[in-house]
Amino acid sequence: MPADPAVQDDRDAATMYDLLEHQIVPLFYDRDAEGLPRGWIRRIKASMQRLIPCFSADRMVREYTAVLYGSGEHRS
Repeated sequence: MPADPAVQDDRDAATMYDLLEHQIVPLFYDRDAEGLPRGWIRRIKASMQRLIPCFSADRMVREYTAVLYGSGEHRS
């Protein structure tokens, strides 16, 4: 990793724009006969399947309880 944060910012920006230009935008605008971006829809569904469990209210409550009350066990 470069010592200069500005250099890393430039690299991160270049990576993000490359990803947008070559993967995300083409996938979003590639429409089928019905006008639907099937590849984009598949990608979003896969992301949702992978990420939604990480952000569920159940998980947040369990984590909150564990952090504030130890392992979640009742203490007197």
